[in-house]
Amino acid sequence: AKILAASFKNTQQAMEVMKLGIEAITLPTDVAAQMFTHPAVKPAVEQFDKDWKETFGEKLSFES
Repeated sequence: AKILAASFKNTQQAMEVMKLGIEAITLPTDVAAQMFTHPAVKPAVEQFDKDWKETFGEKLSFES
């Protein structure tokens, strides 16, 4: 069985269930926007982009 967590009112609630290992959450747009502006997001995205380019070059995920 899989669990989809929902009804979050703030980022703290969402972070707590993710720490517990919940694999899927649904967020209100305002809470999602707050999570994307967290200071840790930009460096993580930059590292992902760097790793992607080292592995796949400039290809997009849907390109063969």
